Amino acid sequence: MESVFEKYSDSIVRCEYNNYLPISKLNLNNVNKRTVFKIDEGDRFLLVKNAKYDIYGKYIHKLDGQNYGANANVRLIDNFVAHLFSHIEVKKHNKLLDEIEYPGQASTVKGTVSFSLDNNGPTINSGFQSRFTGGGNFQAVDVKVPIYRGGFEITFTRNNDNDALYKWAVKKNDGTLDESTKPYDGKIVIEELLIRIPIIEYDDIAKVQLINELKNIISTKSI
Repeated sequence: MESVFEKYSDSIVRCEYNNYLPISKLNLNNVNKRTVFKIDEGDRFLLVKNAKYDIYGKYIHKLDGQNYGANANVRLIDNFVAHLFSHIEVKKHNKLLDEIEYPGQASTVKGTVSFSLDNNGPTINSGFQSRFTGGGNFQAVDVKVPIYRGGFEITFTRNNDNDALYKWAVKKNDGTLDESTKPYDGKIVIEELLIRIPIIEYDDIAKVQLINELKNIISTKSI
């Protein structure tokens, strides 16, 4: 099927990202609750393999919701975004395509094995180190061709709100820890989560021809 799309690649007139918000934001910060994205573009093509997510939020005192001081001994752990979720799954027309349990652990192992420690390299750019400021790559399914009509449902299940925070105390001159320098317990609050997927548009004639070819392929396989 990939060769069919290659044949029409010169007929692409536009490729741009569309933003998709979840059905509801109510569960973004509720442990073990699901946040669902429904993605359906009707008679259009989605380049799912280039999907990305953007995430925005803050980390604050767990007890009273106050902000940490500028010099507080607290930071987001490496690859913190993946640790915010305990489960991610992708469905197309209600059929499960892919899922991952504990994506934080899984992707950290993948990043450690695949990438060297390079401050200008892929560990920084992919979000595996906590210079991440929102917008890491999210590749749910290794799709090499555009997907016709969409019909996707992507679900994120929230993890505990403090799993991605690291706090520490300063050592005294005698080598023991000064517990008074250790920050209060904290939590991470997600304020916004969206998915961005490129939409591919073909010229009108090529689009009709491409859709007809795809339908012929599907009907032939179903015989």
